Amino acid sequence: MAYNPNVKPIDLTDKVNKDGQLQWSAPAGSGDWTLYALFEGLHGKMVERAAPGGEGYAIDHFSKTAAQNYFKRFDEAFKGYDISYLRSFLMILTR
Repeated sequence: MAYNPNVKPIDLTDKVNKDGQLQWSAPAGSGDWTLYALFEGLHGKMVERAAPGGEGYAIDHFSKTAAQNYFKRFDEAFKGYDISYLRSFLMILTR
């Protein structure tokens, strides 16, 4: 998505080629634009400061399937416990 305070937002999804390259230029004289993009898939990011056995690729946090697979281990570990009070989890991402 491309956002400009003076122009209606533009969906750029169809302006990304098969190699993931954006094929779009802001209209001349239209001012400053802010672009937002999301990617789902293997991103190559490795887990930083992993606990023993936790080395490897970081999960794709936007993938429902990846998140469900990640939580299976916790579901098994907490089976039989009342965890209904839990409503979120925290993952600290660093660069």
